[in-house]
This record gives sequence, C-alpha cells and structure tokens, in this order.
Amino acid sequence: MGLIVQKFGGTSVKDRDRIFNVARIVANTRNQGNDVVVVVSAQGDTTDDLITKAAEITSDPSHREMDMLLEESDIDAILKGQTDGYTEKAVRIVEYQAQEFINDLFSTLRERMIDLRSGTVVFVGGGAILLRRQIEASGKIGRLIFVDEINANAKGYEFLYQLEMAGR
Repeated sequence: MGLIVQKFGGTSVKDRDRIFNVARIVANTRNQGNDVVVVVSAQGDTTDDLITKAAEITSDPSHREMDMLLEESDIDAILKGQTDGYTEKAVRIVEYQAQEFINDLFSTLRERMIDLRSGTVVFVGGGAILLRRQIEASGKIGRLIFVDEINANAKGYEFLYQLEMAGR
C-alpha cells in the first residue's frame, strides 16, 4: 500500500495499557499492508515536569535547552496568541522561529521561480492557520486567502483516498 508515519506521545503512551493500544494501532496499520514508521515522544507529563525543573534551576535557561522542552501544543498555543503561562522570552523565540520558517519557505519558492506576488495564494489547514500572522507579515504574497478549517488537509486526503478506493 504505502508508507504511513504515526506519532504518539503524551497521554497516548503514559502507561502500560495505552502503550499496548498504540502497539495495536501500529500492528493494524502494518497488517493492512503498509510500511510503518513510528515516532514516540515523551510519556505523560514528562515535558511539563522538565520545564518545571528547568525553572527551579535557573530563571534564564538557554534557548537551545528550552527549545527541546516546548511541546508541539505549547508552540501551537503561542502561535495562536495564547501566551499566558509562557515567559516573554519563550514567546519571542517561538514567534521569531516561525517568522524565519516563513521567510525561508517563501525564499525557497522564489528561488524556484514561483512568484507569490502575482496572483492569489490559498493557504489551507492547521499549519497555515497557526502561521497566519507570520505569512501576512512577510509582505511577500499578492492576494491571500486562508481556509480556516483545521482539518481541511485531512479531509482532502480522505476524499482522494475514497476516490482511489472507488477506482476513479
């Protein structure tokens, strides 16, 4: 069939029963004829515990170490503007990295002769929603349209899969 990447972390691997559930999910995917790559991140509240410990040790942890301590959900929250509970420094780092990512992406597209200023560019799905402020701030796109449906990409892939299974 295909290559499937599955990521599990946090509560999905926090105890024995949940780890067995993850194993069942992976085995079922494999038994359907797919090649499977499994990515497992920290269990339960491990990351939260590490952030707490870092704050106990120093009031100014290094950027490199804190970057490793922020969960994807923390980064998502900061990009959504939900900054309560995060240090000003952490917020600055996340927003700076997000803007750098967008600038690099648009530069790469420009190098490939894709001119985003000459037409309408449609951004779809969760990543575009999270990075909307950075995309708009870049000033490198003519007309922007955002599809604010967080599951738009997944729905599109589901539709393509259904067409494939129907033989179209």
